[in-house]
Amino acid sequence: MVASLVGTTATANAGLILDPNGTDVCSAIPTAGTLQAGSTCTVAQLTQGANGVAGVKMFGSGTVTALGTNSLALDFSIQGSTNGGQLPSGAFPLSWKFSIADSDVSADLSWNLNLSFNGNLVFPASVTATGDGSTISSNLSPPLAGIPTVTSYTVDFFVIDPSPTAGETLTVTIFPNSIDINSVAAAVPEPGTLALLGIALAGLITLTWWRRRTAA
Repeated sequence: MVASLVGTTATANAGLILDPNGTDVCSAIPTAGTLQAGSTCTVAQLTQGANGVAGVKMFGSGTVTALGTNSLALDFSIQGSTNGGQLPSGAFPLSWKFSIADSDVSADLSWNLNLSFNGNLVFPASVTATGDGSTISSNLSPPLAGIPTVTSYTVDFFVIDPSPTAGETLTVTIFPNSIDINSVAAAVPEPGTLALLGIALAGLITLTWWRRRTAA
């Protein structure tokens, strides 16, 4: 009986591992557009971080062509599994490196990063961007509340063009060692990165769009 209880406690308090079996899938999903052939999205596991969590990284690329003037988007999405471990409270490091190229360089774009555990959103961010193809990279360690048992996770990285023209193309390239969820080597945030904590609240507005899309 004692051995059984000890085993149960150890499992409940085990460090969280995302994609423990290496079988999670990342998908590139277009909205109001056609996804061009050759678009890819890959998920790979990271080593265990200082907080005891083994996270994942996402990378790939895709091009979507607008079918009309409805809001155009390209979403890289992971609907993932875990080992049922514990998420400790405290800083949770995130990092990213990607580029956005739009055939209309004056398009009013935004990039967005949503992280959920057990179906509950824990971090939303929405940042305005231009489609000139320049590299966008930085990192952030938002404070997250602890969760005793995490059974699933979702990562959605998506770029939105709210008012495209028909035939407009949007290309997103997420570089290797790119969007890291629980980054192993979290660097000191670049200037202006801490402002994303405020921008994360603005992300709740974009989240409304995202939820409507996923419910459609």
